Amino acid sequence: LITYLKDYPYGCTEQLVSAAFPSVMFGADAELGLDPKDVARFTKRAFQALSSRQRADGSFGLWDVHSAPDPLFSVYAVHFLLEAREHSFDIPEQVFERAMTWLRTMGETPSYDTSTQLAQAYALYVRARSGERVTKEAEALVADLDRQWKGAWRESAISLFLAGSFKLLQMDGEASALLKRP
Repeated sequence: LITYLKDYPYGCTEQLVSAAFPSVMFGADAELGLDPKDVARFTKRAFQALSSRQRADGSFGLWDVHSAPDPLFSVYAVHFLLEAREHSFDIPEQVFERAMTWLRTMGETPSYDTSTQLAQAYALYVRARSGERVTKEAEALVADLDRQWKGAWRESAISLFLAGSFKLLQMDGEASALLKRP
């Protein structure tokens, strides 16, 4: 996989982040085929791309600052920046802070679209990972989802992100309830 990523020919935001994520998580690791130059190259390219593609609201354009953002890929980019920060990489802090501000606004408008709701659940998970208390927002999203979709949403990745958020908030009962299958 690392060999494939080293020559990855595509350059949208999601793909650049995906190529750099192993470098952040594993660092230089000869066993994985990552040397320090690879780590520096992948992370520098991703940080530069995110810096140049960040929109005024804090989300990220898919190809450049002018292209439409994809909420899920934008949250993925923020997750990448959070992981990089936690692994002691020198991230673009202003980019990260604007992106975190954007994450906080994601759930302000109710959504009736499962792909947006997935991005909202992922955003809550990333915010919880960063140390924020997102209890009210997570509970509100669960209530909205139950009202809109009954239990059907609980079979999707939305429930996994919300369970992860609840677990990080030390709300083990709520997390377990979302992971149980009938």
